[in-house]
Amino acid sequence: MTRDSRASATRPLASIMRKYYEIMRVSLQSSLVYLYDVVFRALFLVVVIFIFVQLWRTTYGTTGSTMVAGLTLRRMIWYLVLTESIILSRPRKILEISDDVKSGAIAYALGKPYSYILFHYFRFLGETAVRFPVNLAVGGLIASAMVGPMDASLVSLPAVALAVLAAITIDFFLSMAIGLLAFWVEDTTAFFWIYEKMLFTIGGMLVPLEIFPPLLQRISRALPFNLVVYGPARLLVDFSLDGFVGLMVRQVVWGVMLLAVAHIVFWFGAKRVSIHGG
Repeated sequence: MTRDSRASATRPLASIMRKYYEIMRVSLQSSLVYLYDVVFRALFLVVVIFIFVQLWRTTYGTTGSTMVAGLTLRRMIWYLVLTESIILSRPRKILEISDDVKSGAIAYALGKPYSYILFHYFRFLGETAVRFPVNLAVGGLIASAMVGPMDASLVSLPAVALAVLAAITIDFFLSMAIGLLAFWVEDTTAFFWIYEKMLFTIGGMLVPLEIFPPLLQRISRALPFNLVVYGPARLLVDFSLDGFVGLMVRQVVWGVMLLAVAHIVFWFGAKRVSIHGG
């Protein structure tokens, strides 16, 4: 292959990536317009972290232990700061996609020169890129004031950031697949609430998985929910290179599988739109 042919082959890819970059940029700018609203919503974390600090102080004091699930009180609170920041930063894509399907708006997207799934993914990234830092900053400030600053190594922060990006990607494709069930189910709200509760419990949002009984731990680790919340948060407060590599491998594997599942569900759903006349 000549240099000119290689250059011409890369132009379509560059054009496609530029298109999705612009989608993400516009989404980010739109979110910045309502930054005050984002900050106001993030203040809810002040209440949440305050309650968690009181709860866990009592728990550590009652047990007379300085370690629970291998974490000190400070690290436990910072674990919860990250889990709450991830959960509160997520746009509710399940309900949005479901509404697109039920209203018929998705039919207009089928003829557009972009992937419906990737369009929403890059919009999702743009919105989350504004919400997550604000939530993390607010939660971090209250945690620092009540239990002290995070004692994680600065070297680990890029690894944690990469794990968070992979986590929200997995969350998006899970949400997309569930939202697209609206092609067959009239109301996906029940699925939305079930998914949310899975993240709260076996996903590790409320407590680390190490607190669970051994059988429930194995089940939780075998499912993708812990990769959205528990994995990045545990990495933040208990970083190791082996733990990072293992987490990334599992996140990539699940991310690829869920991407495929979302596309398969969309493909079958789109055929139904065509069959019924759009």
